[in-house]
Amino acid sequence: MEGAEEFSRLMDKKELIKTKWAKEFKKDSPASYRQAIELAMMPNLLVRIYKTDETGEWMWAIEPVILSGFWLDVKKTKKDCIALCKEMGWRYQPRKTK
Repeated sequence: MEGAEEFSRLMDKKELIKTKWAKEFKKDSPASYRQAIELAMMPNLLVRIYKTDETGEWMWAIEPVILSGFWLDVKKTKKDCIALCKEMGWRYQPRKTK
């Protein structure tokens, strides 16, 4: 599984809410912010990275395996998603398509 060896130590909540990711999530999706923080605090959070056009343009989404349909973030490139996962300590895998 990609990223499994890359995850960093778990951030505490004070550190997490100071990250650029948390600040942007709160600004862009205040109604889902609390849930996103709870997910991001989970040790060894496993996420999927996949390409989607749900926003009207092709983007790459980061979705927790345990909560399908909830995006922790969306980026223009897969490389940017992988970088964020490494920064946040999320283990990642490509989404399986049928």
